[in-house]
Amino acid sequence: MELTEARIQNYKCIDDSGWVDFERVTCFVGKNESGKTAFLQALEKLNPVDSTGNYDPLEEYPRRYYTRYKTRHEADPDIVASARYDLSSQEIEDIESEYGKGVLATDTVEVTKDYQNNLHWNVEINEEQIVQKLLGDYELHNSTQQSLSSATTLEELWTGVEDSEASSNEFSDLMTEVQALRGGSLDNELGENILRSYLPQFLYFDEYSIMEGDVYLDHIREKQRQSNLSDSDETFLSLLSIANLDLDDFSQIDDYEGIIAELEAASNYISEQVFEYWTQGPNLRVEFDKSNEESDDLPDQNPNQAQNQNQNQPQEKQPVLHVRIYNDQHKVTLPFDERSRGFVWFFSFLAYFGDMENDNRELVLLLDEPGLNLHAKAQHDFLRFINDRLAPNHPVAYTTHSPFMLEPERLHRSRLVIDDPESSHEGTEISDDILGSDEDTLFPLQAVLGYDLIRTLLIGPECLLVEGKSDMIYLQVMSDILDRKDRTPLSHRWTIVPVNGADNVPTFVSLFGASNLTIGVLLDDDSRIDQRLREIEERSVLDLDHVKTVSEFIDKDEGDTEDLFSEDFYASVVSEAYGFELRAVEDVPDTISLSDFQSQHPRITNQFESYFERWHVNEGTFRHHDPASELQKKRDYFEERIDEETVDRFEELFKDMNSIIDAE
Repeated sequence: MELTEARIQNYKCIDDSGWVDFERVTCFVGKNESGKTAFLQALEKLNPVDSTGNYDPLEEYPRRYYTRYKTRHEADPDIVASARYDLSSQEIEDIESEYGKGVLATDTVEVTKDYQNNLHWNVEINEEQIVQKLLGDYELHNSTQQSLSSATTLEELWTGVEDSEASSNEFSDLMTEVQALRGGSLDNELGENILRSYLPQFLYFDEYSIMEGDVYLDHIREKQRQSNLSDSDETFLSLLSIANLDLDDFSQIDDYEGIIAELEAASNYISEQVFEYWTQGPNLRVEFDKSNEESDDLPDQNPNQAQNQNQNQPQEKQPVLHVRIYNDQHKVTLPFDERSRGFVWFFSFLAYFGDMENDNRELVLLLDEPGLNLHAKAQHDFLRFINDRLAPNHPVAYTTHSPFMLEPERLHRSRLVIDDPESSHEGTEISDDILGSDEDTLFPLQAVLGYDLIRTLLIGPECLLVEGKSDMIYLQVMSDILDRKDRTPLSHRWTIVPVNGADNVPTFVSLFGASNLTIGVLLDDDSRIDQRLREIEERSVLDLDHVKTVSEFIDKDEGDTEDLFSEDFYASVVSEAYGFELRAVEDVPDTISLSDFQSQHPRITNQFESYFERWHVNEGTFRHHDPASELQKKRDYFEERIDEETVDRFEELFKDMNSIIDAE
């Protein structure tokens, strides 16, 4: 049975959610107190994993209506949760083997549960097929068979049976069965007898389900006896189950080391699964220890009981299991519930879920704010965990108000949870219309779309970092020119990102490198190049083979992107860019020749800076961006005049850069 829709009514802040479509993964997005948690909690109790999910109208019925409702609660309980499921071919086959082929009018069934905690089945049945099967199951006289054969419903068949004068044993058995079917609910009979065993159970997990650091074994044993276990207790017992242990095993003092070994083996198994998706630091492991503490140290101890025990010394000590997390990097252990809440959540969930999964249960996973204690990158890891590990085997529904728990390419999974006091709809409503909601509810979707837009348009999956805008222009223009000359251009997959100065390159490398992007870097050579390369290497997010320097492609020890051009060609671009300013200065030729330079600096831009300052061209200021802008505006003009030396250098650079992508 595959969950396709659900509806919650008359539950806390929800008057009627309406029918909500479910995907294999469904995300409920909404503000705090909008009703996200209430929806999941109500749905869980439809068929919970622990079979104790009873609705309590005093606690859960909407307070503003409770006074009117309680007078009819016993005789006419309101529906709380409803769910629709698509049946599998096996489930249909089981039904048809019992009630006849074609008995189902549709492959969808609806299950509801009311405040009396009664489960109801709604199955569209083709009664004519049931009638034909009943008539075929009993050996009736030909005349009796013929008189009943026109019936198409159970009521018509019953009328025919009552009017018949037949009296055989077979006829009496038929009459008994028809009377039973028409007197009861065929839907509920079919549901309880056949589909009940297929009905998926809802596993709800939230912050309160996290395992505690100190487990008082006698205390939890007593709570188990009284059927009063907390969600946290259930998680611990799931860990024991995975380790093939139970609480009684801890009374065997002689086998204490064996018990700890079993627990650590189970925790290592769970931790291995966690670390497949946990990238925030793999230096954690779960350890166990045991101590004995006096009974008055136990939590939730009855004061009178504790006083009586104090009067009767010596007091008996009770076993306590201590669960701790060891951080190998810092060489320290801390109580399990006081360390790395994200890791603790992950570990606790996998312990609880793993035990349920080992029983081969059909589950629907309801995760309430699973990324609450996770860093944005870890939230992305958790989405990968949902998509790769959970969803292939079980439907998942989770709540969030974090943009990092949404996937821009899968926004169709999102359901907006809205509780707007100004709306004509009273109480919480749930919608898949992402255009028709209030701004606060939409904010996480807007944020993730904005983040994705920046990544796509400005960063891209393959990101080439350059120092400035002029570098970006030169690479784009020259790539276009080479492409038109049937030479090797820069791959279109590269998104060129100027970082506004060489000193910003290491920071941007760290930022983008942590986002699983393919990063390339082109650096100008200067006196600080070695320092910048060391900074990039120390951040351990980028292979230095991805970092190219201009000097690798020219016959000089240092240079800027401008030095990839031949000196004569670059001088012609500068002359075009500053034609007006050159003509405004006496004794300066309109076209600059390198023979006019006095500076012998290896970088051509430094030579022009000195020339402009000496002759006071453009008030002594040479701006690197102006020649780049001129080349961009007049690319056709310069394409006809570009020399092979320049083309060869840029082609060599582009081939080297493209090899980074090809190697990924």
